[in-house]
Amino acid sequence: MRIPGFPDAHLTYCLNIHPGETLEENEAAIRKHAARVKELVSPREPFGLGLRLGRNAADKLADPARLKAFGRMLADGGMYAFTVNGFPYGAFHGTAVKAGVYRPDWRQPERLAYTCRLGELLSALLPEGSEGSISTVPVSYREWMRDERNGKIASENLAACAAALHELRNRTGREIHLGLEPEPDCVLETTEDAIAFFERNLWPVGIAWLAGHGGYSHRNAETVLRRHVGVCFDACHFSVQFEQLDRSLET
Repeated sequence: MRIPGFPDAHLTYCLNIHPGETLEENEAAIRKHAARVKELVSPREPFGLGLRLGRNAADKLADPARLKAFGRMLADGGMYAFTVNGFPYGAFHGTAVKAGVYRPDWRQPERLAYTCRLGELLSALLPEGSEGSISTVPVSYREWMRDERNGKIASENLAACAAALHELRNRTGREIHLGLEPEPDCVLETTEDAIAFFERNLWPVGIAWLAGHGGYSHRNAETVLRRHVGVCFDACHFSVQFEQLDRSLET
């Protein structure tokens, strides 16, 4: 829901705490749990949701009829979607969360295709005048990225995603940002890791890729990349690393 005095900020109920591998699981969680939370904290105002759409759910929701029905369900319940947890591609509940949760990572085309699909779905669900966001894996699990070539591949795929989100913005008027979510044991683990990846990998490689494949000038390529790819600042993850949150956010 919108926070009084902070018109660009939302307080949301994140559906990542419920199973979301299938569309049916998502719909059940919204009707049973999200609706109850809305009743308690925002009974008279629209209530924002953070969707959690696994790949199977996203594929099914891509059907225009299902997407229209899903949007109608949200509207009828006084809820709206403005962000998506695009981190878990597959199973995330009912089993131990291990390194496999990061697969596919940003080296792989499946991660790119899945994230672009989430962008298309979110653009159709966003309230008029709102920007959207998608959180995603922190590039990859650290042990899988020892070869420096992996950073280049991941950066090029992220640049391709930025190009797709920019095309979506031009086509629909809906702006969506992708947020890499730092997490322990991953390529982006700390504030310094995040800054280093952007400065040493994403910006130089991504700008070059956009200029070479998308026909952008160097300046426009940098604008597109900075507009559409950023960081999902997870306070819990940074706290686990014993970081000072105010200092980390400022940095």
